[in-house]
Amino acid sequence: MPTSGFGSAFNFAEPAVLTQNWTQASVLLASAVTLGLLACWVVLALAARRWRAVIPVFGACVAAVSLVAVAQMTSQVSQASTVQAQAVNVPVSASGVRPGEQVAVSSALGWQAWVPLAYQVSWTELQFFNPASQPPPAGVTVVEMPWPGGQPAQPAQPAQASWPHAPAGWRVVAANQAGGWVLWRKA
Repeated sequence: MPTSGFGSAFNFAEPAVLTQNWTQASVLLASAVTLGLLACWVVLALAARRWRAVIPVFGACVAAVSLVAVAQMTSQVSQASTVQAQAVNVPVSASGVRPGEQVAVSSALGWQAWVPLAYQVSWTELQFFNPASQPPPAGVTVVEMPWPGGQPAQPAQPAQASWPHAPAGWRVVAANQAGGWVLWRKA
């Protein structure tokens, strides 16, 4: 089962911790490890019923396993695993977006590109529009568009092709083909 792509570390965190493999998901191995852990917990629980002194050991084991799992998940999920995931983030500071400005996003842009932008421009709510049939919303000074031609594997096109009918006065200020986005700014 492939585990690459945006968010894969998050989607496969539990099986990855169980199998100690962050590059390939193995349902069979994850199931076997889960059943083994369950058997250990059942044995410790039965021992705790018979010998009360085992209860702190049981609690310490559960806490240790949980702590290791959380530490591994946090470490892996917080790292962008692919060039495309690293390239998704729009360099807001490089584009000159300033607090108070309004930002719009093409409705054709995937959520993988606009969600990080929404966090970076926390002072405003992103506005969505269809650039093929609508002008940018009133008051907007920055627009994020999808890379022209879709995915990076497509033939190379200039970033300006991302918005062929851009209104006068708009120019490309930042772009990343691997991330699949082009940032436009009103002059």
